[in-house]
Amino acid sequence: MRNVSAGGVFRFNGGEGVVPDTVVPNKVWNFRDSITAGLNDAQMSNLERFADKLPANADGLRTSDLPNGGAVFQADSAAANVPGSFATYEKQVDALGNTVLYTKTTYAPDGSIVHIAPKYPQGAKIYPGL
Repeated sequence: MRNVSAGGVFRFNGGEGVVPDTVVPNKVWNFRDSITAGLNDAQMSNLERFADKLPANADGLRTSDLPNGGAVFQADSAAANVPGSFATYEKQVDALGNTVLYTKTTYAPDGSIVHIAPKYPQGAKIYPGL
């Protein structure tokens, strides 16, 4: 089992993984081995930074593979000011663990995309409906 604390320290306890807990500040986040399986040390370090910088109410941390050994990290965060809306934070890393893309996609309560804010590399917000 790989545990990630809010302080950003990985601890390897062996054994089977468990379902991820809701991400809460100062709480240990538990991941299934299948979620982090295939990530190398550099990618795990980048995942640690990603998880550490998420909003306090972020939930549903997940990973998936990209071609050529890359990986995608995603998590959702409910909006405080618009009930039913939320943002998805997505970070893409290459096989060496370098960040190649980081975005925040904001969704309206009906599920439509309000805008996409590129965080890295920085750029202008994208408004799909305009």
